Amino acid sequence: MSSSPTRNQGQSAQAPASEATSGAGAPAMTFGTAMTANAEPLTAQHPAIFADPEDQKRVEANNARILALRGYKTTATDALLWRLACRAEGGFVLDNSSPSPWGRSHDVGFDIEESNVDIVFEPFYFFFYGSLQDPGQIRRVCGLDASALPPGALQPATIRGWRVKMWGPYPALVPADADTEVRGVVWKCEIGAHVSRLCFYETDNYRLEFVDIKKDDGEVIKDGRTFVHAGDPADLEEGSFDLAQWRDGHALSFF
Repeated sequence: MSSSPTRNQGQSAQAPASEATSGAGAPAMTFGTAMTANAEPLTAQHPAIFADPEDQKRVEANNARILALRGYKTTATDALLWRLACRAEGGFVLDNSSPSPWGRSHDVGFDIEESNVDIVFEPFYFFFYGSLQDPGQIRRVCGLDASALPPGALQPATIRGWRVKMWGPYPALVPADADTEVRGVVWKCEIGAHVSRLCFYETDNYRLEFVDIKKDDGEVIKDGRTFVHAGDPADLEEGSFDLAQWRDGHALSFF
């Protein structure tokens, strides 16, 4: 996981979206379902560019998936859903739970009230396996104070189906056998703005992916998120990440 922020990464993984109702008579809130480690990354697409109705449904599901990976449910469909997916890929904060660190909160590309669209952020769990295992680094990246990340907020955990390779000094997850484990920590993300900041920190070389996370106490968290490699596989080398060594060599931060 990178500690050198550049552009926000803007890809997710492909799978059908599921639906949940947001209330009697309300439009369906699109969200995501479980992923496989070998799913292909994707980008937002406008459904109107496809003539086949099945392709349009696939694109609609993919756009919902881009939002779901970032914790967002929405009643938007068609072109409005595409606009939201594009904004999410660009690092915009789509809900009004907190201001964006770059002053771009609420800029979703259209009038939400006039369009009768709901957008909701649902907290979820992240699995971190690199520099973000360090509580101080999470605080710096997300702009948190010490009280927002008390002792016990990060808990040891593992995921399966992935393995670590190295992108220079940074670890990156790549698909592996189903029984292969990666150790790290789990952390609950409560605010959409934190997802945007974490994506910016990770750079375009990583993308969000769904994973099941197993805590050391045996609890399994379904549909957590982690950052996996999204760059050129030729840039990766065999190796492992040493958190203690990283702490010794990275006292300074960009945040």
